[in-house]
Amino acid sequence: MVVVRYGNDFIVGFQHRQEAERFLVELGDRFGRFGLRLHPEKTRLIEFGQFAEAYFNRENAHRKIGQLDQAISDYTKAIEFKPNYAEAYYNRGNAYAKKDLWDQAITEYSKAIEINENYVEAYTNRGSIYSMKHQFDQALLNFERAIEIDPQYAIAHFNKALVCEMVGRPWDAVKAHKDFIEYAGPHQVLQIEIAREKIKQLTSGPHDSTVKPFKVWQ
Repeated sequence: MVVVRYGNDFIVGFQHRQEAERFLVELGDRFGRFGLRLHPEKTRLIEFGQFAEAYFNRENAHRKIGQLDQAISDYTKAIEFKPNYAEAYYNRGNAYAKKDLWDQAITEYSKAIEINENYVEAYTNRGSIYSMKHQFDQALLNFERAIEIDPQYAIAHFNKALVCEMVGRPWDAVKAHKDFIEYAGPHQVLQIEIAREKIKQLTSGPHDSTVKPFKVWQ
């Protein structure tokens, strides 16, 4: 146990949560014997340090089963414990994106990139958000930055191809689709089929520039 006192306030640190909970109950009882009480707003349990990882893991589980609001809350707690937790910002951005809160998602991806300037996934997902907002120049800048960092990051090529098609750059779209096919993994079968079909369309006649951006929140 560690005790830090400042004026009439103090902080008590414990290794295990159950010890802290027991101490809080006993302290309240002890104060009550003297007609005193703990301040209701200042008195609380706070987890910190290694608990950031626990919140991060719990929030990932919430995100996977669709509990986005709870996931966002847990990511926020993880960030409170570990302010430079780039992955928590990134995943909170994904949760906002799934709720179609695009501006909030961009803010989160940008913070993740501020912490880790080589965060390929954050650039790619931020580019996807910009494409959903029809800010295609920004989208392409993000996809190209992701590809610059990792030339074999397949989904950045795929999303770049879709945006190139939307802005009337069919041959750039064809090249990006071919690059995607070259680097795609076995779990990206659907996108591979889409890319192959797009290459056929773009090389055989007029292309449809109304294609919708492809959402990828990883």
